[in-house]
Amino acid sequence: MARTEPGPLRLRAGDPAPSWCEGVALWLVRLDTWPDAPAQALLSTDELERSRRFRFEHDQRRYVAAHVALRERIGQQLGRSPGELSFETGLHGKPRLHVAGWH
Repeated sequence: MARTEPGPLRLRAGDPAPSWCEGVALWLVRLDTWPDAPAQALLSTDELERSRRFRFEHDQRRYVAAHVALRERIGQQLGRSPGELSFETGLHGKPRLHVAGWH
């Protein structure tokens, strides 16, 4: 995957390739629409249960869309199926990739 860093930053929602800024890959993700059913099926039982606990529908939608995008992007970078990825909750409730043997 080619990385280009100099020049203006161009982000468009849905772009499969990231924009790079100072060595950091950036993706713009739309959180205002529900992912389709096959994409939602990528989420774990824990992620789906947590999404249902949100009081407002827009918070639930943003959580689901963000987690689907997270799985898709990380899966793409690792060459793994997004549904195979396992996440755990880190400090402050943030998701982190769980890989056996990693600390």
